[in-house]
Amino acid sequence: MRIKPVRGYEGKYEVSNTGRIFSLNYHSTGRRQEMKLQTNRIGYVKIMLSKNGETKLISVHRIVAEAFVPNPLNLPEVNHDDGIKSNNNDWNLIWCTQPDNQRHAFKIGLKDKKGEAHHNAKLINENIIEIRQSSLSIERLAIKFNVNPATIYDVLNHRTWKHI
Repeated sequence: MRIKPVRGYEGKYEVSNTGRIFSLNYHSTGRRQEMKLQTNRIGYVKIMLSKNGETKLISVHRIVAEAFVPNPLNLPEVNHDDGIKSNNNDWNLIWCTQPDNQRHAFKIGLKDKKGEAHHNAKLINENIIEIRQSSLSIERLAIKFNVNPATIYDVLNHRTWKHI
């Protein structure tokens, strides 16, 4: 295990290449103290760090990447290569762009939400079948399903909801 200072918190905290965070507030033990990590509701591991009276909740994968993963292109996001949000080992972290991160999530199956499973869906699968079988105009269908006519046009022309 390798250990380095946490960027921006040098002299207060250290991070290991495996995602362990240590406080250098030695208390009575005379040793660094491993800190308790928190996992948020979507699976990311976080830690509360304090400096100058200000406390921040920070993602552990970002702390590990900043300490151990080179970023020569100054890319803004950190991706978990295996898709496991709690695997914060340095070998599992990759600097990337937001579009790269999204493509990776689809590629490994983390994001494959299509149709009604998508968080922005206003229609359900049965609506799509009904729209495609209907003889109503695009405008009437848009009113019936409370969507933009362009949405109906895209459904009818299989630009969207291609899986149905």
